[in-house]
Amino acid sequence: MNEYEVLIETINPCGGEAHSKKEFKDIAVESPESYVRAEGRWPILDSGKNASGDVVITTGDGKGKTSGALGMTVRALGWGWRVAVVQFMKGDRETGERSFFRTHFPEMIFEQYGLGLLSRPGDHAGMAQRGWARARELLAEFPGELLGLDELNNALTHGFVDLDEALDALKRRREALNVIVTGRYAPPELVE
Repeated sequence: MNEYEVLIETINPCGGEAHSKKEFKDIAVESPESYVRAEGRWPILDSGKNASGDVVITTGDGKGKTSGALGMTVRALGWGWRVAVVQFMKGDRETGERSFFRTHFPEMIFEQYGLGLLSRPGDHAGMAQRGWARARELLAEFPGELLGLDELNNALTHGFVDLDEALDALKRRREALNVIVTGRYAPPELVE
């Protein structure tokens, strides 16, 4: 057995330095590799750094909202966080992000609930409602650290998801769960 003093820097990819924490932990193992094989990852602190978690809203015209959220998702995965993403409004065609996460992080929840452009036929409201049912479940019970609700703002704007219900579910989310909400036209009540 070897003694290791491990510096654990816990970061919040959504909240930056304000929610970072450093701690030393002593462990006795044959090697770091044997610890990772046995435990799944090098020692980290519990996820309850920021007791309430953060809600990050990315909205506005132009490109980059989903890309920014997925960048935070990749950072979180890199730090060993458990992540789920629910995409609203987008069709079920293969995308680079879906392919990437399914290939490299098969244990990650990545689900799409949409039919694509609203000009296409189909029950857009029904798909959004199914996505919202899943999102509500994850907000209450997902044991991970980050939940992405991609294009939820659009589902809210089009009335496919009830705004008051969404606000309530976000307020009542599981403790320490960070949430990213994306899409154009974020309702002012959500941004406040």
